[in-house]
Amino acid sequence: MPDTYFGHESVSTDEKKERVNHVFDQVSDVYDSMNDAMSLGIHRLWKRQAVLSLDCSESDVVADLSCGTGDISQLILPSIPYGKLYCIDPNAKMLEVCKTRLEKRSNPNIQFVQSSAEALSLPEKLDKLIVSFGIRNFSDEIKGLERIYQSMKAGGKIVIMEFNPPESGAFETQYSIYLKYVIPCLGSLLGQSKSSYQYLADSIAMQPTPEQRIKTLESVGFEFIKHTPLTMGVIGLFECYRCK
Repeated sequence: MPDTYFGHESVSTDEKKERVNHVFDQVSDVYDSMNDAMSLGIHRLWKRQAVLSLDCSESDVVADLSCGTGDISQLILPSIPYGKLYCIDPNAKMLEVCKTRLEKRSNPNIQFVQSSAEALSLPEKLDKLIVSFGIRNFSDEIKGLERIYQSMKAGGKIVIMEFNPPESGAFETQYSIYLKYVIPCLGSLLGQSKSSYQYLADSIAMQPTPEQRIKTLESVGFEFIKHTPLTMGVIGLFECYRCK
């Protein structure tokens, strides 16, 4: 068995880490505009729903893991005026975009941390954590989820948003064509990085079913897992807790 996959290609976890980092080096400047183009702007609605599901209290300690350009961090901040937010991403360029996005707030309770999920280590336990479209980029999914679990307070809530295989068989062919041809072409037109968006498309196609993801979360120790399908089931919103 391979250690993990980079798109459809079997690779070691170290190689995936390096190659994923290179992908995000290439796309950091155009990532938001590409997300708008690929989803026709619907990703903004998905992310708002994910932040609402996180259900933050005003003094919560929250982490936005794989924070990317900080669009979700920006949505979280108004709900935690007396709390703390950790913006965490393994890619230095993406984290710099996030810093630029949030710097006007001059909030001392925002901490920027360059780290992968697998190496996550924070000075305090978290009340809430969200990871949006980041699970598929983990070099070792189980290890990443274990570190997330260890980082949470008892009773802490985790929200994961990630791609699912489409629920409808009638939609499956169109979705496959979209992933194989449309996304890489958009990357070439808007981001001058067709190969990077080929990886992102391939990584979407390799995602497990919601039932498989729930079993993985249960194996790590998460409980009270809820899955909400969005947009014909191609997006999965998973809510779960560390109870012990």
